[in-house]
Amino acid sequence: MHLPKIKVGIDMVRLDKVDRLLADPLAAQRVFHADELQTQSLEHIAGILAAKEAFWKALESPPKWLDVRVSHKPNGKPRLEWKSDLQLIDADVSISHDGEYAVASVMVVVGDGEL
Repeated sequence: MHLPKIKVGIDMVRLDKVDRLLADPLAAQRVFHADELQTQSLEHIAGILAAKEAFWKALESPPKWLDVRVSHKPNGKPRLEWKSDLQLIDADVSISHDGEYAVASVMVVVGDGEL
């Protein structure tokens, strides 16, 4: 019998990196869902990118940017949504901003022998 496994990923993003990414609309469309970009400040978008990068680091997997979405709960806390074929039990994310940086940590729970 295998127990679920907890994996953690952390990432830090400079705001100028995100600014350059957003300057190329095609590149931005490969990374972000349209709703992730709506009415968001550069700091918030950097936090979303950091969360996505931390998510893929936790899974030790090459990023498939649009397979994960960062949204917010009614209380404002960020939430991860992922494609069902990733077979995760649960995931949690924390995002913070300071000056020219955004940082995110992600914890994922994977099931029996997955990932």
